[in-house]
Amino acid sequence: MDEQKPSPSVFTLLGLGISLAVCVAAGLLLGLVVDAATKLSPLFTLVGLLLGVGLAVVTAYIQIRKFL
Repeated sequence: MDEQKPSPSVFTLLGLGISLAVCVAAGLLLGLVVDAATKLSPLFTLVGLLLGVGLAVVTAYIQIRKFL
């Protein structure tokens, strides 16, 4: 009746951590590049960082959903 969900392996969690780091770093780097091109220093860095964190949250949910 009560079907157990599979538990994530070490490699699954490692891949999740790498995915989250890439999302945040990509958003931050994209924001820095746009800031350098437009000379609006903190604006696009913060926007890129927020977008990266948002994408990381969505990525984490998608990857962890099968274990919940």
